[in-house]
Amino acid sequence: MSIRISCLCLFEHEGRYLFQEAIYASSGRIMYRPIGGTMEYGERSIDTVVREVQEEIGAVIEQPSLRYVIENHYQTNRLEIAEINGVQVEELPEQPQYGHDLAFIYEGKLPDQQWYEQEVIEGIEGETTYRAVWKTLEEIEQHQHALLVPNGLLELLLSDTTGEHYTSFEHHRVQSSSSMQSV
Repeated sequence: MSIRISCLCLFEHEGRYLFQEAIYASSGRIMYRPIGGTMEYGERSIDTVVREVQEEIGAVIEQPSLRYVIENHYQTNRLEIAEINGVQVEELPEQPQYGHDLAFIYEGKLPDQQWYEQEVIEGIEGETTYRAVWKTLEEIEQHQHALLVPNGLLELLLSDTTGEHYTSFEHHRVQSSSSMQSV
């Protein structure tokens, strides 16, 4: 098993964030994730996030800044993996699949106002198209079947907006030298 390194970008406008949306018919869950993707060998994380956003939604990130680093260990759901990959469940191994992910979460600005005015932005990841939608953290938190990934991102974002203290050994806030604060 290898560690997957992903580089994602948070775009925030008037309390709403742009997230890739995936709806799983098998479980009824709705997964939200910042725009971005997997680091290629030899790439720096900032180069990955710029490339991935350009490839997926056609936008050039302005002022990208590293905000969080999140490490996750997780178990995948066979039905959801089959849906994502367009394969039959029977084609997947019976035993649980475990994953290990390291995510560099950037924040950035989109190049012009028209991006923020679109309710839905069409994205593409590989050969698969997806919808990117603007959501508030409260909408995700209050929806019974919604999940924001990577795990821990919702808690970090909420703690930053509410000022409440959040501590985790796997979810880290990146601090600039000008704004050192305890995590």
